[in-house]
Amino acid sequence: MTAKEATIVAQAPVRVVFTGGFSERYTGGVKEFEIEAKNLRGVIKALDERYPGLGEHLEKETTVAIDGEIHEVGYSQPVRPGCEIFFIPKIEGGQASLSLEAVSKNHGEPRMNAGGRR
Repeated sequence: MTAKEATIVAQAPVRVVFTGGFSERYTGGVKEFEIEAKNLRGVIKALDERYPGLGEHLEKETTVAIDGEIHEVGYSQPVRPGCEIFFIPKIEGGQASLSLEAVSKNHGEPRMNAGGRR
């Protein structure tokens, strides 16, 4: 692969998906986007350029699943061309919060921890 071809592949769009409630609140109901970015930070930046202020909401209010796998937010996390990025609203209530570690380790069966600790 030539350097030029590598650059084109690296900039292939990723598919970004929001939940209905999140999209109603922040994007006027638009749930899906195609974004060209090399990493998660680039995806968030591109979305923030389209919807000013959205980047802050994404960072504070969501967890990220890339191709169905939940990730602790690492903004330098590379994204492969054609992957699906799903921004999931964080679940919190009372004294408990959803443990992302529990979700991934328990095969999708979330476990709640008191006080929001993992």
